[in-house]
Amino acid sequence: VCVCVCCFFPPLPLQDTFKMTRGLAKMQAKEKARKKIANLSAPKHDLKAAREEQLKIVCTVCKAQLSDMHVYKQHFEAKHPKAPVPPELA
Repeated sequence: VCVCVCCFFPPLPLQDTFKMTRGLAKMQAKEKARKKIANLSAPKHDLKAAREEQLKIVCTVCKAQLSDMHVYKQHFEAKHPKAPVPPELA
């Protein structure tokens, strides 16, 4: 007795394997796929512009862009310990 896959499952008739979907269902499926592709390709957010808008403070020594004064102070203490502290951080 053979127990391989080809013997266990009989082959399907050719007319059932190549059957087309109904016309209305086929059109609805195409429309659904078209909408899905349009939603995926649409840009959600402009992250680069938002990040540039957020970076408003510029380090006086290395010209690095920073988001707020607290981050600027930490940056200055870590990266430029020998440089004189700018007046806006004092």
